[in-house]
This record gives sequence, C-alpha cells and structure tokens, in this order.
Amino acid sequence: LVIKTAPELIKADADWDDLSNTLIVNFHFEKQKHKKRRPLKKKPDEKPTIFQSQKDLSKPKEIHEEPASINKEIIKEPVSIKEEAKLDPPSDLSGGSIDDILIELSTETCLTKPELKKAFEELETGAWKSAVFTLTGFLESNPNETCRDSAHFLKAYCAYKQMDSDNEESILESISICQDAVNYFPDSKYQPYGMTILGKLYLKLNSIAEAKGYFKIVLDKYPQYRGMPEIIFELGILDEKKNDYRSAIEHFEKILTKYPKSTLVADASLELGKTLFKMNNFSKTIEHLNFLINEHPQKMYDSFEVLLFIGNSYYHMGKYKEARAVLEKVFNLFPEIDSNHIVLTRIADTLADENQNEKAKKLSIGDRKIPWIRWIRDQLHPACQIP
Repeated sequence: LVIKTAPELIKADADWDDLSNTLIVNFHFEKQKHKKRRPLKKKPDEKPTIFQSQKDLSKPKEIHEEPASINKEIIKEPVSIKEEAKLDPPSDLSGGSIDDILIELSTETCLTKPELKKAFEELETGAWKSAVFTLTGFLESNPNETCRDSAHFLKAYCAYKQMDSDNEESILESISICQDAVNYFPDSKYQPYGMTILGKLYLKLNSIAEAKGYFKIVLDKYPQYRGMPEIIFELGILDEKKNDYRSAIEHFEKILTKYPKSTLVADASLELGKTLFKMNNFSKTIEHLNFLINEHPQKMYDSFEVLLFIGNSYYHMGKYKEARAVLEKVFNLFPEIDSNHIVLTRIADTLADENQNEKAKKLSIGDRKIPWIRWIRDQLHPACQIP
C-alpha cells in the first residue's frame, strides 16, 4: 500500500485494534504557514462607487456613507412605577353585607328628594313592597334625574328581600331587575351591591359557576366594598361544598381576624367548626365551637348545629359520657330536627358502653303508651324531663 501526501510528512505511527481486527495508522504533518494579507489602503479623497449597469461603466454613482456611530437619545422608563394602594374596607364594620347599602344611602344628597326619602324610610322598616312602588314611581316620573342609579339599585335590593326563595319565577324576576341596574350604571358606587345580589340569586338557582363569578369580580375589583365579609363568607361556603376544606377555612378565618365586628362572625365561626369536623379534626371542632358559645351564647339556641357538632365530635373521639351530655341538650332544645333519630341512637350507644343495656334498649325501642317525645325525655337526664 503506497500513500502519497501533499504536505510534508513529519512522522507516522500505527496500532493494532484486537477487538475489530483493524490496523490504525496516524499521520503527522507539518503545519503550513500562511502569509498575512495587508488590508487595502484607501486614498483620502476616494469615495466608494457602484455601477448601475454594464452599459454605462463610465458614470459612477456616489454612495454617501453614514457615520460609523450615531448618538441617539435613549429615554429610559422609571425603574419602578408606584401603583395606587388598594385599601381594604374598615375592619370595624358592624355589618358587612348587602344591607349596608342603606348605610351608604343615608349619607347621600339624594335623600333630599321626597320620593327617595319616603322609600328609604320604608326600607328601614322592611316595607319592601311599598318601597318598590315608591321607587318605581320615582323612576317613571324622573327620566333624567341624577339619582336614578340609587333608585335602581335600591329597587334591586327590595326585589331580593321580598323574593320567594322557593319560587324560580320570583328568583328570575329579581335577577332581571338587578341585572338592569348593573348594566345601566356600571360606574355607580352601588355596583358591588348589585353584583353581590346577583351572586346570591344565582346561588338560589344552584348556578354555582355564575354565583362564584360575580363574587370574584367584587373581590378583585372593589376592595373597599363594605359588604366584603359577606363575599368572603359565600366563597368559603362554596369551597366547603366542593370539599376544598383548606380554602374554606382560610375564608372563614379571614372574617374572624379581619372583620371581628361584622354580623357574620358568628356564622363564620360555626362554619369553621363544621369544616374542621369534616376534616376529622374533632378536638379543634370542640375547642372552636365552645369558644363560639362563650362569645356568642345566643348562637347555641339559634342553631342546633353548634351543640350537635360538639356532641358528635366527643362521640367520634370515644368520649361517650361527654357526648351523651351534649346530645341530650340537642334533643331537649331541638326535639323536631330531622337528625334526632341519629342523636337518640348515639345516646343509646353511650349508655350501652357503660353497661346500661336495659336503658339503652328502651331508648332505642320507645314506649307506645305515652307520647314518644315525652317518653324519650323521661329516659334521659332528669334535667330534660317534662313535669
């Protein structure tokens, strides 16, 4: 094998690869030295030329070169732009719901109008139908009045208050009235009240997506809305229904910490306790609901759920004596609730756990000779007996 190389060969070496049965030959050549070219020099007055065509080579066309660098003024944006601070509504709100529309209206000059003043007085006394009649008359007789937005939103508020929650047509009629106010006056300061009412109305129709959409708009667009606690509460309820318990707890706790004087504090506390129960955090449920009773004792008599969830928490923790004491109160205070058969069953279980089998059996069966509520109460704690 003869190999001719053009460059001068300095050396060659070879190696045998046993794995591939191949002879590997390496050639080493001398590096070629290249001469450096000198750059072409331009004459001082010489200008570059370009020819337009081959027909007229004698007429060069001058090209004017731009300077190598052009100083351009650069306008720099500020490093940071301060956004307008969005303030939350005051934390000392005594209300915090759509009912606060009356508080805002009370400071308006529109109340100097006789019709609106009359409607306001009717609203304060809960005379919803009379207020609607007054507001409708005002709107019909004052087509160019500057206070029309107040009248429209108050009419929407009245429609919500007098609506029949069990009648779909009544709900849809209220939605139509409220939607008119929201569409006609998008810049009104009462806009968040209208959107909140729409959200609550869609909840009545079980249209969760639409309701949540309106609540979210108010939450994001109107941070100083006086009814913000109600928005947060409704979002918490929606989270609880879809089993997003952690988000629900965040909403309920926000009301308790940020708006401690709101009328929704007791309701938020109850819902927080119920959510903790659904997460099987029974000790926290008992702790929280007992705190609710201490702070708002009337809530224990307004809602059977306060004591029921405390009693059921004790029951699931195996503290049957404590569970029976609380569940007996539930039956005594709320004898007609639908879940009383479960309450009685669990009371019987606690008696059986203490080997009071005969009493537990009687409690489960009952005595047909006397009214069953009276008989059941006689089987419970003496404090529950009817004289």
